[in-house]
Amino acid sequence: MKSIEPRELAENIRLVYRGGTLIDQEMSHKLFEKLEIDKNEIELFKAKTTENYDLTPREIEILQLVSKGLRYKTIASKLYLSDGTVRNYASTAYIKLGVRNREEAIQKALEAGFLS
Repeated sequence: MKSIEPRELAENIRLVYRGGTLIDQEMSHKLFEKLEIDKNEIELFKAKTTENYDLTPREIEILQLVSKGLRYKTIASKLYLSDGTVRNYASTAYIKLGVRNREEAIQKALEAGFLS
């Protein structure tokens, strides 16, 4: 701040007064680097989970509701689907996960990061 020109200081004050923001250039570089790292980690996580099993968003949603202990009829009512449609989604998800029942599906989905 000691080395800043008076004109630049006045412009910065006006900028902030008008609702703008002022971030040190070094700090902004660090922030953008962190955002890029976070973005890459998220993409890597997605690649490790959803691509490994090729589950659709609806199948994941069904698994999440199954993991909460809901019955197929309850899930069907909640999602405005038929009971048979929910069973089909669950069955397809079980096949993709390589499991035979609810308990195994929940365990595998937890391990794969589909459930929190």
